[in-house]
Amino acid sequence: MYHSKRTWFRVILSACLGVVAAIAAVPAVAAPVTITYWHGIGASDREGQEFLVNKFNEQYAGKYKVEMTIMDWGTFYTKLATTVAAGTAPDLGIIHLENIPSVSLSGILRPVDDIFQKIGLTDDDFIGAMSRHSIYRGKRWGIPLDIHCLLLYYNQDHLEKAGIPGPPVRSNEFLDYARKLTIDRDGDGTPEQWGTRLDPWMWRLYQMLRQFGGDFYGGPDLDQPLIAEPAAKKAFQYHVDLIYKWKVAAPPGVGQFDDMFRNQVSLWVDGIWWLRSFQDMRRQGTLDIRVARSDRVFGDERPATYGGSHQFVIPKQPKDDPAKLQAIATFIDFMSRNSAIWASYGQVPVRKAAYQTEEWQQLKDHRIIAQQTFVFLPPVPWATGLGVIDDMLWQLLRDRVPLENTLQTGKERLAVGIKQMREELGI
Repeated sequence: MYHSKRTWFRVILSACLGVVAAIAAVPAVAAPVTITYWHGIGASDREGQEFLVNKFNEQYAGKYKVEMTIMDWGTFYTKLATTVAAGTAPDLGIIHLENIPSVSLSGILRPVDDIFQKIGLTDDDFIGAMSRHSIYRGKRWGIPLDIHCLLLYYNQDHLEKAGIPGPPVRSNEFLDYARKLTIDRDGDGTPEQWGTRLDPWMWRLYQMLRQFGGDFYGGPDLDQPLIAEPAAKKAFQYHVDLIYKWKVAAPPGVGQFDDMFRNQVSLWVDGIWWLRSFQDMRRQGTLDIRVARSDRVFGDERPATYGGSHQFVIPKQPKDDPAKLQAIATFIDFMSRNSAIWASYGQVPVRKAAYQTEEWQQLKDHRIIAQQTFVFLPPVPWATGLGVIDDMLWQLLRDRVPLENTLQTGKERLAVGIKQMREELGI
């Protein structure tokens, strides 16, 4: 009986070992390399990100997977810094071009020169060598996804009723048309229809300033504020005159910034991120809002339209993971090659190849917008004015502070802020 039990034990043991061996012989199915991807693109172009990420995940199913998280931009920049410090940063992110100097100097990014080369890109692959703007202090910190710019939106019905043949091209036309399009039907002093809309907004000011021949900063290190120079004075004064002298734009606090959606504004220089919404309204027959170039409507010194850019960046990790870096390179290449599709959600493509695609040929509005001459903020950490320039606009347009006082005080504040920032960053 004992012998019989031992025999059966051996048989069972052998069978179990055989099953284990057979299982071990079956090759394991490798999990896809997953990369986490964070950004703050949450307007109507959010749909474009979702569409392309899903398309990538389908195309590379089983090999690569992108897990995308979208949050508001303020939260994004804060969390990016804290997660890098904690060693838990996302694998890939998007930041704005003008923030590359300050974010790279903060030490939370990994240079992407090797990724750029791994993809096989050169600066000649991008319109206007756009990718060179991603280089700061000798290193490439970002790879451009797009250009998001300003343009002129105009209400076609308003123009037709006023007998205006088409959108303004030069500054004299813009002012003339804005006057004709401003209508106070009941005579109460507050027009029901405004020629244009001009909220205190630094990006529009920058475009205006460049059209007047100026810039925010000068000097070898671009650390000398030029916001009290003649061109800047002209740009700030033009804001004041449009509202209080020519009365073709509502003062701050009157109406809403997006009154054009309510058929109350005829000409509006604003961002391409509104394009898809206006196109939807046009298709639905709600409003006939069309697009035109805006690079000469304020000043005639030189054509200039403010351009920004979403930039792919790689947050610093405790240690590089070659498999993830390859996945990141593949994803960036995929997004870049689909630049025309992404543009359809409210951007301008940066890859030259996108302009040869069938998708691009279908984008009539975008083809008008892309003809503009784009200008970008200076590549310095204080590019956006440290809040000072925005304050100056509010003081002028809402508080009615005299121009000379605003310019001088603003210049002094900005100079102090730049000095402090240079000391903090050690540059």
